[in-house]
Amino acid sequence: MLERPGTGLIMAIVNAMGADESVLADPEELERLVAAYNALPWEQRRAISDPVILGRSAAADHDPDDGLGLADPDLAVAPSIGPVVMPAEHEIVESAAAAPVVQGFWRLAEYFAAPGRTLTAKGNLKIADAQRLVDLLGTGDVYEDQVGDRVYRKRSSTEFRGVDHWVWWARQAGAVRRQGSRLVGVKAWQRRVDADPVEVVRGAFTILREHGVVVSYTTMGWPLDRTLDAAVGPLLGRLLVNAGPEAYDDLLDDWGELMHQVGAYEKFPGHLASALDDQLMVLERAGIVAQAGAVHTSDRYGIRQNRAGGTVRLTPVGVLLAVEVLQQQGVDVDVVPPPDQLTLGELVDLATDESTGPSVWWELARSWLAARPGGEADLDRLVQALGEASPMHLLILVNVAPEPQKPQLAPSLRALAFDPRTPRSGAASVALGWLMEHGQVGPHDFEPEWGESAMVDTMAMLSQDDPDLSVELIQRLGAAEEQLGFIDVVLRVARPRSAELLDLVGAHHPDKTVAKAARKALFRLRSRRATPPV
Repeated sequence: MLERPGTGLIMAIVNAMGADESVLADPEELERLVAAYNALPWEQRRAISDPVILGRSAAADHDPDDGLGLADPDLAVAPSIGPVVMPAEHEIVESAAAAPVVQGFWRLAEYFAAPGRTLTAKGNLKIADAQRLVDLLGTGDVYEDQVGDRVYRKRSSTEFRGVDHWVWWARQAGAVRRQGSRLVGVKAWQRRVDADPVEVVRGAFTILREHGVVVSYTTMGWPLDRTLDAAVGPLLGRLLVNAGPEAYDDLLDDWGELMHQVGAYEKFPGHLASALDDQLMVLERAGIVAQAGAVHTSDRYGIRQNRAGGTVRLTPVGVLLAVEVLQQQGVDVDVVPPPDQLTLGELVDLATDESTGPSVWWELARSWLAARPGGEADLDRLVQALGEASPMHLLILVNVAPEPQKPQLAPSLRALAFDPRTPRSGAASVALGWLMEHGQVGPHDFEPEWGESAMVDTMAMLSQDDPDLSVELIQRLGAAEEQLGFIDVVLRVARPRSAELLDLVGAHHPDKTVAKAARKALFRLRSRRATPPV
């Protein structure tokens, strides 16, 4: 039975995305809905899911004016996702050429090369051919199953589930075809592989999506299997959004909640775990995902394999096809070119794009620098351009730079801080502050006033109209005497953002003495700036 609207994660998603409960009865509509949810920015997804996970009503906790826009019906129609960094073209092609489906179809085309292999009267492979293909394709199918003291031998090649799926798939793709009573490999297909392996993988994946990834393999068509197939789009979207390997156990937990909410219950204990494992295995054969670390153990009858642990990630060609699937579902995917194709300007624009996290940006920057011939000169240009575009983003990025990158940053930041050709800008202040914090310069390497100016610039940038942070930064200086001394410094050095910083401190500092001093300093600063020079 479905839970009433407003309870459970799925119903919270349905309500937040502007849909109604009828979507739960339609796998295709459900796929589009969950894909739209998974494509939302992380903060919006958390706003929907956290209240449910914590056992509270999402409607009670959601503030319609909090700027998240959850009630906006357009989110369910055209959500956005990204930025998604595309792999280099050669990586996509190499990934496709190495995909198990390409290699498997090639082996089948060779095995059934003209004049082909004779089929049974029912049009199936002979048992002997199926047994040879087990080794050729590495399916792990066994001819004999032992349950207790009894041994069961397969009577048809269709009982070799792995082999049967491979042959069905290859026939659908045109790698082999039936000619009369024989199955024959198609030479033209082999030429297509040489010409465009990416298109071969795309076609093989399309076949799976049309028939259902799980259903095409198990052929059972249970509601849980069909619902799992309907969620292939959301699965790929999740792997695309969450860069890096995804834990299988986390996927299993979340998909278990999904199946429960839509009423697609297990037909036997462990059905979902088995079906999800089958789905990922077939997607791995298709070259879409790569897996590592999974542990499989046989059940007590030695028939079914139970899976635990392991990770899943998209391959380079999988990233390409995941983007295509989401776009087909109406998701606006913000695609970033491969790092080696990015211009300096594009890389800087990504640094100032709020949707690009610092860790993602640094991965891009490291790849971009590795592909450039200029070495330190290119890093100097990048740091200079970042400072010119946004000292605030330069401040954020240099302070979260990966540890291996920091020694390389020091010379570029030194050049920015002490360049005699440029004025002591906010970017130069960021550079000097970083060098001081990391022990790259000492107090005798620059004039005291320059150090004070850099400190004021940095604190003003960090505050950015945030009263709480500005007060906290001032209080970290120590007792009231130290804070009052800093107020005098802010007035004396008179940096571009001194007025903003004094205004925040004067309006929000809890110590009346410090607040009053800041207001007086602000009045004097504004009076000084309003008085024309003699």
